Amino acid sequence: THKKMGLTVLFFLSCLGMVQGMYYSPHGAIALEMKEKMALDYTPSWFIQKLDHFHTNDTRVFKQKYFVIDQYFNGDGPVFLYLGGEAPLYGPPGYGTFIETMAQQHKALILALEHRYYGDSIPVDKLTTENLKYLNTRQALLDVAAFRIAYSDKIKVDKQRSGKPDVDNKWITMGGSYAGALAAWFRLKFPHLTKGAIASSGVVNVINDYQIFDVQVGISAGNECASILHTIAQELDKRLDESPASNAQIKSLFGAPGLVDGDFAYMLSDSAAMAVQYGYAEQLCDPLIQAKRSGANLMNAFADYTKNFFFPTLERGGYLEYDCKFLQDGTPDPDRSGRQWWYQKCTELGWMQNAPPTNYMRSTKVSEEYHKYACRTIFQAPLWPDTDAVQRYYGGQDIPATNVMFVNGNQDPWQHASITSTTNNTRPARLIKCAHCSHCVDLKPPAWDDHPDLKSARADISKNVAWMLSNDL
Repeated sequence: THKKMGLTVLFFLSCLGMVQGMYYSPHGAIALEMKEKMALDYTPSWFIQKLDHFHTNDTRVFKQKYFVIDQYFNGDGPVFLYLGGEAPLYGPPGYGTFIETMAQQHKALILALEHRYYGDSIPVDKLTTENLKYLNTRQALLDVAAFRIAYSDKIKVDKQRSGKPDVDNKWITMGGSYAGALAAWFRLKFPHLTKGAIASSGVVNVINDYQIFDVQVGISAGNECASILHTIAQELDKRLDESPASNAQIKSLFGAPGLVDGDFAYMLSDSAAMAVQYGYAEQLCDPLIQAKRSGANLMNAFADYTKNFFFPTLERGGYLEYDCKFLQDGTPDPDRSGRQWWYQKCTELGWMQNAPPTNYMRSTKVSEEYHKYACRTIFQAPLWPDTDAVQRYYGGQDIPATNVMFVNGNQDPWQHASITSTTNNTRPARLIKCAHCSHCVDLKPPAWDDHPDLKSARADISKNVAWMLSNDL
């Protein structure tokens, strides 16, 4: 129904990213309605944040956007700090999301903090390569620390003014996808400022050559669909290389003339991968399987899906958003985040979704060579991440943090960059197993017809949140 679809879009807005093309929030009438509705229902607040936390003589500041849900807060309850990720934060996790459900249970205050350089929290006039140097996880975590300390002081002052007893509120960080990793890393680096973290699809395993993403797309799509996607990828490579006429014809078929081969191949990789990542595998696979069984042209069927479902539903803006030269434009736009996310990938985080050597779902043109071209072209500099250094700093899948819970869906290609099994009791993990258990599935608004394993996982999360709040690890 329209309402249920709207809630799905809200979940989508709350867990954006990790795929090249997620430059915009979801497109289409319902998504735009939800954005407008959140603007009416939630008023943003602003925190004056330091641009550079590492140099005390640098006094530059910017306004960082945050949202508050305080209707359940009794003054003594905990604070759930929801972290924004690599996308605009249009509002807090309200409208019946699972975080709001837990806030009701615990009489908690919900705060939602937009990530620096995204949405309305862009600290510079122009997103030049030089101006992006303050965009990294260490600065972002110090943003969270500064905000947490200042807001805790605000709560104390508010209590004093109203004559309420001063109770030390307990904080828990929460987030999905990249922001889920930030929530976990904040607990690791600032354990005195948060009692724990819930990391939904939290990608703490920073891998440069992330071929297993494509492997999981094939597993989650199912054998028949995966076989078709592999055939399409092979045919795509053949037609791109066959002749200039063939190359131009295949790009025209998908409505993407003018893209270089690598950008075009990446666009089609996203077209398939994002459907699987966000639980829309049927919308991708059903027409492909039907075309295969009826003897229809597979490439035409994939083009129809890309133009009629991928772009209007999962991606916004059109094929130019995959043009690395287009991404050289550093003009800030609150709804665009591709240049910023590429910067984080090219300088720190990696997660380059290269095609594996066999049984690939994506064109073999999506390779390390392509990603180096993308980083070099977008930023006009030879940028490339030292992911090994990031792993040493945060610990990767051996993150030495307590009171962090990792939650993943078994269909999600990002599960391999997260933690899916419990190795010690103070860092529990849950892999939710069901047909549509995709990226950040646990953050969706609970529904009566949710899969039993999803319901069970949410019960586990609630139990762990209660445990974190009552223990002093």
